[in-house]
Amino acid sequence: MLRTFLFSVSILLSSLVLPQQVYAAPILSQEIIDLDGNVLGNFAIDLRNVDGSGVITDWLVFNLTDFSPISIDSFFAEIDPTNLTSGLSLLFFDINDLSLQFLLQGFFEIDSGWFEVRDFNSGELISATGFTLSNAQLVSEPGTLLFLIASAFGLMLRRR
Repeated sequence: MLRTFLFSVSILLSSLVLPQQVYAAPILSQEIIDLDGNVLGNFAIDLRNVDGSGVITDWLVFNLTDFSPISIDSFFAEIDPTNLTSGLSLLFFDINDLSLQFLLQGFFEIDSGWFEVRDFNSGELISATGFTLSNAQLVSEPGTLLFLIASAFGLMLRRR
């Protein structure tokens, strides 16, 4: 009985430590925040799409709070592949809203960036603001959570 309990505890502890050090397919998410602290939007990137030099040209989610739905014409980002928790060091996007009223562009490098909204037809500047990115959040792929839940359920069945 004690041996089974210790075995179960050791399996549980190893499964809690493993996801913090090994990311099967992490997803990076960050918020776009204006200089007043308001959230302008957010994005998520599957880090399997990062090449060896840290270049990213694809995204999972890209939302802008006041402009939805959107169509992304151009997206480019860079990250240090040896330090994923540092977040993006470079971000460029060129976006249209689907109603074709607004053209949205943004550029971020190191610790600051700019975001502007233009009239889609005339190109006239409607608004512009500086922005920064929130701290990077690394989330394991949803399959990792499913694996942990299944292993805990298996341990409960084994105890019976």
